[in-house]
Amino acid sequence: MNQSPAPIATATRTLRILSVTTRLLLWVVLAAWGLFALSWGALHLWIVPRIGEWRPDIERWVSAGVGIPVRIGELRAESTPGEKRLLPALVPVIELRDVRLFDPRGQEALLLPQVSVAVSVTSLWRLGVDQVVIDAPVLDLRRTAQGRLEVAGLDISGSSGDDGRAADWVFDQPELVIRRGTVRWTDELRPDAEGPLALAALDLVVRNRGRQHEMRLDATPPPEWGQRFSLRARLRQPLLDLVPDPGVPSTRPWHNWSGELYAEFPRVDVQRLRRHVDLSEWNIEVLGGQGRVQAWADVQRGEVAAATADLDLQDLRTRLGAELPELDLVSLQGRLGAHWNADGFGFSSDDLRFATRDGHLWPGGVLRIGHAVPRGERPASAVLRAESIDLGALGAVAASLPLGAPVHGWLGSLRPEGQVTDLDATWQADHPEAPLEAFGEGRFRARGVVQALSLQGAPSGRMSSTGRYPLPGRPGVAGARVEFELDQDGGRAEVLVTDGHVELPDIFEDPLIPVRRLQTSARWRLQGEHIEVDLDEVTLQSADADGTARVRWQTADPLTSLSASRFPGVLDIEAKLSRADGTRVHRYLPLSVGDDVRRYLREAIRAAGPTEVSFRIQGDMWDMPAVPAGPDRAFRIGARFRNVDFDYVPAYLQEGLEGARPWPALRQATGEFLLDRQALRVWNLSATVDGAPDVKLGGAEVRIDELNDDSVLQVVTRAEGPAAQMLAYVQGSPVNGLLNGALARARMDGPARLDLRLALPLHELNEARISGQVRFPGNDVLIQPSAPELRQASGLLEFSEAGFQVREARAMVYGGELRFAGGL
Repeated sequence: MNQSPAPIATATRTLRILSVTTRLLLWVVLAAWGLFALSWGALHLWIVPRIGEWRPDIERWVSAGVGIPVRIGELRAESTPGEKRLLPALVPVIELRDVRLFDPRGQEALLLPQVSVAVSVTSLWRLGVDQVVIDAPVLDLRRTAQGRLEVAGLDISGSSGDDGRAADWVFDQPELVIRRGTVRWTDELRPDAEGPLALAALDLVVRNRGRQHEMRLDATPPPEWGQRFSLRARLRQPLLDLVPDPGVPSTRPWHNWSGELYAEFPRVDVQRLRRHVDLSEWNIEVLGGQGRVQAWADVQRGEVAAATADLDLQDLRTRLGAELPELDLVSLQGRLGAHWNADGFGFSSDDLRFATRDGHLWPGGVLRIGHAVPRGERPASAVLRAESIDLGALGAVAASLPLGAPVHGWLGSLRPEGQVTDLDATWQADHPEAPLEAFGEGRFRARGVVQALSLQGAPSGRMSSTGRYPLPGRPGVAGARVEFELDQDGGRAEVLVTDGHVELPDIFEDPLIPVRRLQTSARWRLQGEHIEVDLDEVTLQSADADGTARVRWQTADPLTSLSASRFPGVLDIEAKLSRADGTRVHRYLPLSVGDDVRRYLREAIRAAGPTEVSFRIQGDMWDMPAVPAGPDRAFRIGARFRNVDFDYVPAYLQEGLEGARPWPALRQATGEFLLDRQALRVWNLSATVDGAPDVKLGGAEVRIDELNDDSVLQVVTRAEGPAAQMLAYVQGSPVNGLLNGALARARMDGPARLDLRLALPLHELNEARISGQVRFPGNDVLIQPSAPELRQASGLLEFSEAGFQVREARAMVYGGELRFAGGL
């Protein structure tokens, strides 16, 4: 028994549905074409021939659309092509002449000589037009003191009683064209504007396609303003175009549009431009300048959210804040950009180059700055990225930039120079409530490279506990390459100074230390208020010295330091100079040593050969140089020297002493030097005496046991050589005065040995004390011209400022031997 096949029945039903659908679609297409044909016929055969009869209706229709009364002097239409036709012949053009618009008070506000309107079938269906062309209008544009935008007295900003219908009508037209127009712009919000701005040969095109709006305006300003410029916009309405507050009508039809704005000025006087562009929100005042400007702006929901400008300006003079000095630039080229929204702001520059009036050049580079405000659980943050930034040019114009008083003072004090070749920094606050200003309280990270860096040091302005010397100030540097990486817990840096200098204010008498090469690795750690700094493997090459050093510094404990503060801190230096200029030893003694010691060494060391110097300084800087004794405390500077010319009693110490004879200097001295806390010592001293080249000093010692206002220079020496030269030393030096001239006329020949001790109060040389003894092994001696000559005399002569004594002496007198002792 056979059953009916189901597939055949299903196929029959499908074909039947497709057949019905096809017939329906065909009827719809035929109906559409029929409606189009009827509409086209009505447009060309009924509306166009009778367009003049429709003038009252068109006036009412246009008045209702624009929102103000409109009167049309003459109305005609044509369907055939003509030389003024903008669209194909199938689209008729309606010409309106002497079109007059009236303000709400009934007064004529605007006269349009000729308006051409293109009407198509599709525009007829939507009761609109395809194109509106206005030829040679003269428009008065005004921004009122209340911020409303008026065209010929008609408010198009949507803030008047017409609820924005005039502006809505403009942006409802598929295409609005103004050709060869003239515009006079008056801005009542800019009282400094020099009257209305007249723009000639103005061409405006506004195209509206659904939610897309495109505009372009080209106009020629007065010659003194510059050349013809262009303004363009491409904006987009949201799909649901709603007013933010449904109960309050929008004051602008573009209140929530988004898109781009563009402006191009091939040549413009920016000073004149700023009189019609409000920059007061940014505290910017343009005082002069001309050149090319291109600018782009990003619009988000009716508000400008970002701007970019390409600049090529000359003789730019501007003030970026009411309290700031004028910024005077000879030229400015490059790109500037900024963006801002509720989440934060950002600034950027690309290949920005400028030259200041005083000769500083900014060679161009990349700068990116961004800041995000706290939102919800997200804290505030900031980002900085820089490449090829000239610090010298930045410092030169810093006073004119709105950087804030602290940064102005910081840059003015540092006077930075150099090139930032790479800088990348980020910062994030510790908690969402922390503001941007709380930078030191957040977490940050930075890395970068700076070439040819120069930073000026500054004195501390603080004195030691004794008030005798200042505490170390902020160091400076010049000619440095620094590669660094740091965060809130510390950091590291590789520093190389080549043919530059290091500046150490309040440490040395001359704070600038010229160096041929200085290299070190620096590390620092931050633990709350405690700071530690390590300089490892410091190598130095300079005209004065070559050597190595290790430096450590940390903040002091306020509870144990006599400074009762964390500063100036605890210092630990261990340094060795393999080659040093002995005449410059005073140059590297810290101010804590005292002026008298540094001057003494400066005046005493007249010439020197290669010198080896070692430094060991350890302890609280507040106590130096009188560092208390202890295993971790030291203030010791030692040196080994040779070929030194040493004036152990420099001439300045004898100033004010009338008729004082100079102390003979030591020549070609070799020995060791030590400054230990407040004691100065020179020992193992061997030398010759100035004026007595054959007299040799050996085992001599010069020392000052306590460096203070009552310092006493003590000299202990032993000399061997011709007795005549030794006697000449006594007779030609202040020793003769100390002996009251007892040996002033004495003569002696042969060799002799002299042991001498001097005690010279540096601040009262008249109170000097002397003691010594001379051994003569068989000399011919004449004490006084009237006394007999002692021949082949031997014995011991002891002397002091109180007199002299002869002991165990024997000599030949008148052919016989004489033994004698005595003195004066």
